[in-house]
Amino acid sequence: MKLARVAHRDQQADALGVQAPCDKAEDRCALPIQPLSIVDDDQEATSSSRIGHTATLNGYLTYGNIAPQDGTAIGTTIRNVPFDPLFGETATRIDALKLTWLGSLNNEIPVCVSWHTSPFRTVEDIRKSEILMGTSGQTASDALHPKLLNRIAATNIKLVHGYNGSTGVHLAMERGEVQGRCGLGWDSIVARYGHWITEKKISVLVQFGLSKHADLPHAPSLVELAKSPQDRQLAELMLAPLEMGRPFFAPPGVPADRVAILRRAFDATTRDPEFLADVEKQKVELFPITGEKVADLVRRIYATPQDVVEIGKQISSGR
Repeated sequence: MKLARVAHRDQQADALGVQAPCDKAEDRCALPIQPLSIVDDDQEATSSSRIGHTATLNGYLTYGNIAPQDGTAIGTTIRNVPFDPLFGETATRIDALKLTWLGSLNNEIPVCVSWHTSPFRTVEDIRKSEILMGTSGQTASDALHPKLLNRIAATNIKLVHGYNGSTGVHLAMERGEVQGRCGLGWDSIVARYGHWITEKKISVLVQFGLSKHADLPHAPSLVELAKSPQDRQLAELMLAPLEMGRPFFAPPGVPADRVAILRRAFDATTRDPEFLADVEKQKVELFPITGEKVADLVRRIYATPQDVVEIGKQISSGR
């Protein structure tokens, strides 16, 4: 008997804490359809090197050549890493199209909000008049999302730079220095700034997700605001990492029958009562995505026309 080994960095992955034995009788790993366990965590590795080790061993050797391809080696990483090579990031040497995608625990939906003392309540309002929004850095989400929104929806967002992290931007918003912020996850608002909602301190202008959050049926998504095919492709390209959230994967070359077992085990984990109780205890959102859907998303995004990718690169670099 042996346990599945999961290389990970994301703390939310720790929720997968139930052990699942792997019986290797007759050189065959038949994982039962029950929750997987995390038993291996290299604390020193970055997310980029972690996924690179699982897929390509520092970018040179295929991990499958030195690690079992029987379903006992599993990795998880943060959302943007699988798409780094598409944007020309050389530190992440992987082929996301060859990885064996098992599923994701959630998608992430950032929003663009205005403060209650401002005159802005809808996306139409910020099309008609300029709104000041704070940002903590040229390549931070609170800078990239407004630039993307300005390009696709013809909004008039002016960024005020120089704030120290998200907390600095929020304090500036509360003091009236800026009138809103983009890029903060809705789940973070619910968990950390619930009083903004109950006291009606914010208006949600736009949500940045390929799908809408159930809490926000009336707030338009960026994809809905995109009118041309190129703008829709750009929106999907830039929002794809948010859709796959915290993906789990296995190395290339895992046999198809074991891939099916792992994917169904992952799905079963997200319905497991003990797992769900832990999710509730930790107050984190759970929006499971199947391995098949993650793989389809990766294929679709890597098929994005190069001219659209170039626009995405410019926005991502802070230009």
